[in-house]
Amino acid sequence: MRVLCQPVFCLVIATLVATVASAAAPPKKHLAAKPRAAVSVAEALRTPTRLEFIETPLDDVIAYLKDFQRCQIHLDPRIANAGRTIRVTANLKDVSFQSALKLIMSDLGLTPFVSAEYILVTSPSEAPALRRQGMQEPNLKSPEIEANNKKVAAALASPAKGDFVETPLTDVCDYLREVHKIPIFVQRTQIKQGGIDLNTPITGQWKDMSLRSALELILRKPGLTFVARDEALVIMPAKGQRVRRPRG
Repeated sequence: MRVLCQPVFCLVIATLVATVASAAAPPKKHLAAKPRAAVSVAEALRTPTRLEFIETPLDDVIAYLKDFQRCQIHLDPRIANAGRTIRVTANLKDVSFQSALKLIMSDLGLTPFVSAEYILVTSPSEAPALRRQGMQEPNLKSPEIEANNKKVAAALASPAKGDFVETPLTDVCDYLREVHKIPIFVQRTQIKQGGIDLNTPITGQWKDMSLRSALELILRKPGLTFVARDEALVIMPAKGQRVRRPRG
């Protein structure tokens, strides 16, 4: 272990200089840093956000979102075990926090419910009881959300070109995300639970067709499909693929 030593006379001089300086200078007022003000749930949900998680425990994701969005968000105590065992991988930008939250939690088989004061992430089986309490799934509208949904729909109708040879599915999605400038959310958890490898090689060549038609072709073989919702293009298991929901 390295130990750093200073000569005694240097320390004495430094002490004298600090003493004289403190005596000559007027006393300073120490101001505590002001915490960021909390925002309402509705305001937080409408806020544009960018989130990236790689194999992050759900508990840590909830804690981060609570701090980053400055609103009360909690995991239902009835499924507390899920917070310690579930891992989150997601990469989203240019969407509202409402859409990001719904996309991430739906992949995990969970559902966010909102009241005027807080957000509760829970199992869909709790929906009837929560609705009786006056809580609802988030479904706020805004011009920005509407514009983003229209942008995704327009991208699906736009011409697409591609030429892939044994290219991993995740790389194909990265390419489409970059070329068409839209958020693409891959339901990694649901796809894995459906027995589909995220590195499934994609081979295909297309041009003079819409992005919608191209996706129908390239996703058919691995047993995947897509849907436009929550300001994003969502890649998910096709109907008939088995998926599981977390238990508490």
